Order: sequence, then C-alpha cells, then structure tokens
Amino acid sequence: MTALRRESVLLVVIIVIISLIIMTINTGEGEASAAGVVHAFHYSTTTISSTSRKLSRTIIASQKNILTGTASSLLISSKQTISRPLFFPLFAAANGKSSSPSTSSYSSMFNLLEQYKEREGDCDVPRNHKEDEKNLGEWLNTRRMDKKKGRIDAEKEKEMEEIGVVWDIYSKQWEDTFTLLVQYKKKVGNCNVPRDHKEDGKILGSWLNTQRLDKKKGRLDAKRESRLDEIGVVWDVLSQKWETMFTLLLQYKERKGDCNASQNHKEDGENLGQWLNTQRANKKSGIIDAEKQQRLEEVGVTWGVLSQKWEYMYTLLFQYKEREGDCNVPAKHKEDGENLGPWLNQQRVEKKRRKMDGGRGRRLEEMGVLWDIFSQKWDNNFNRLVQYKEREGDCNVPQCHKEDGENLGIWLTSRRMDKKKGILDAEKQILLEDIGVVWSIRKQKT
Repeated sequence: MTALRRESVLLVVIIVIISLIIMTINTGEGEASAAGVVHAFHYSTTTISSTSRKLSRTIIASQKNILTGTASSLLISSKQTISRPLFFPLFAAANGKSSSPSTSSYSSMFNLLEQYKEREGDCDVPRNHKEDEKNLGEWLNTRRMDKKKGRIDAEKEKEMEEIGVVWDIYSKQWEDTFTLLVQYKKKVGNCNVPRDHKEDGKILGSWLNTQRLDKKKGRLDAKRESRLDEIGVVWDVLSQKWETMFTLLLQYKERKGDCNASQNHKEDGENLGQWLNTQRANKKSGIIDAEKQQRLEEVGVTWGVLSQKWEYMYTLLFQYKEREGDCNVPAKHKEDGENLGPWLNQQRVEKKRRKMDGGRGRRLEEMGVLWDIFSQKWDNNFNRLVQYKEREGDCNVPQCHKEDGENLGIWLTSRRMDKKKGILDAEKQILLEDIGVVWSIRKQKT
C-alpha cells in the first residue's frame, strides 16, 4: 500500500511539471505568469491531498484483489480519478484563460508605449523598433490589426487612442506630407515641387509625383484630389511647363521685337533658347502638338534654325549700316557679341560660288552690300589718292602716310610692287598713271 501511495504521488508531481511546461510554451510573452504558476501549484497540492484520501479508501477496499494481480486496474482507476479534476484548471491556466497573464502582458507593453511617446513625442513606432528589448513596433502593429478586425477590447482601444495612437498609419503619413506641401507653397508661391526636393527631411517631390500617378490611374481618393486642387497642384506638369516657357517667349519678343532667342539665352533663369530648339526638333520630327505649333507660328517663331540665324545676322547688319552709314563691315567686327564681319564674308563666298539663295542675295544688295570687297577697297584708296593730290599737288605719298585713317602710303607702295611683278590690272594701271603716279621713285628723284 505504501508503494502504491508513493507511485500515485509521483504521478501527480509529473502531471504538475508537464502542465507548467505547457503553460510556459503557450504564454504570449514567452515566460509564465507568476500568478498562473501559484494558482496551478495550489490547486495541484489540494488535489494531491484529496486524491491520497481516495486512494486509501480504495486500497483498503481492494486488499483482497492486490494478491490476485488487480493492482494494475487499481492504478488505472487512480489515474482516472486524478486526471480529470487536475488537468482542467492546469490547462486553463496554461492556455491563458485566466485573465491575469494577458492583462499583465498588455500593461507592460502599454507602459513601454507611453515611455516611447514621452521620449519621441508621438506613438508612431517603427515596425522593427524595440523598447527595452521588447518588440514594441510589432506589438503596436498587431493591435492595429486587432482594431481592423474588430477584436480589440473597447477599453484598451480607448486607452490607446487617448495617448495618441493612430490606427490608420498610412492616412497619418498622407496628412503629414500634405502639410509639408502647404508649407512649401507658402514659402515658394506654388506647388511645382522639384522631383528630388526634400521638405523637413521628407522627399516631397517624389510624394507629389506619386499623387499625380494615382490621379492618372484613377485610384486617388476624391477628397484628397479635391484638397490638392484647392492648393493649386498641377496634374499635367509637362503642359504647365510648356505654358510657362511660352509666356517667357512672349516676354522676350515684347522686349526684343522677335522670337530669335539664341540657344544659350535664359529668360528669368529659364533656358528659353534650349526650349525653343526643342520645339523646332519636335516640329521636324512631326511630334509637336498641332495647336502648340500654331500658337508658336502666330507669335513669329521660325522653324529652320539656320534660317533663324541668318535673319538674326541680317538684322545686325542693318543695325550696323544705320550706325556707320554703309555695309563695309571689318572682317573681325562683332555686333552685339555676334561675328558680323566673318558672317558677311561668308555671304560673299557663297555669292561667288553661286550657292546663295536668290532672295537673300537681292536683300543684301538692296541694303548696299558689295560682293567684291577687294575692288571696293581699291576704289576707296584710289579716291583717297586723288584727294591727296588735290591737296598736295602730286601723288608722292610718304610710305607711312595715312589718309582718313587708312594706310594710303603702304597701299600705293603695294601697287608699285604689283606693277613691277607684272600683276597689276592694266585698266587700274592707266587710272593711276593718269593722275600722275610715278612707278620708279628713284627715277623721279633723279
């Protein structure tokens, strides 16, 4: 009987140990609640005492059966007596049906959340954040999931809201970024945020482009779209940019009188020249919008960039003539920073090679351009030589003499060299001899 009692007690102890292990595994925070352990141990002790008394009565009543080999059936009976009343409370504690462990776990994590808010100023805990080695971010995310599925306790929900927990974290982020956009507009005057712009550390430009993309795909919330409209967000940013540049082109024309902006020209800090060249390239490729093409043509845009350049240089030549009285532009002369002299010489070369457009040639002649610049220069110096003779009485011009700022002495010496080499034009030689030019200065002196 004593051996049987010891066996029964040992069985009860084993059951208690197994129950405690199960409770440890099932506890949410990975550690058994002290209250649960005490409760299970107290109940097990009471059950052991009660069971021992039952075993004593059973053993006395069954003494006659012990010798006949029925001890095993007695043990089975003892197990049935013990197992049912013992297992229920133990497993109930282990499976968290007692309120103590759950409440303790929530309180512990809630205290950590309060600690986080006191330090950071909000309850926006990053998902992977740990507070005092506890996964506070994951815990808070789980509470949000519970809230979404309607299985969070009402009192706990209220308690978390009172300290500032936001259930829909994505809506909170949208509102925060919208506030930054309003801040940007107050500072800059519009909502045209550059793509890579950051506002208070947030990539505002990228966020705004995402809103535009959502709008284009029809998945932007109507209320949010309305709020963005109200503060002046432009959905088609490319069209808005085109309109801005067109306005700058009108401003340029009003000041300059034409739309011939040079390629590197900037208007109010914007690359107007490059933009205009892009429009020409789009026209050439056939991808420019018909309405935009018409608007550009109406304000005087010329599509051929070479034609535009020619017209611009022609305007500068006209400007030169108005100031100087002729079109005899020095070879290296610049007008308003443009190489007008080299350009005019290029027109003469094209005329000589018969590559010049007839209309352009006629316009240059009407303005007074001389094609054979060397003949014109000879005529000018001959006239100066006549002027010198009328004043001095002969054509014996000193070599260093200048007439009207031109090196007349050097020019006459060059004509004598041409005569000596036999390369002087016969007609010009006769003209020089008729006014008294002496070819050999030594002969004259003799």
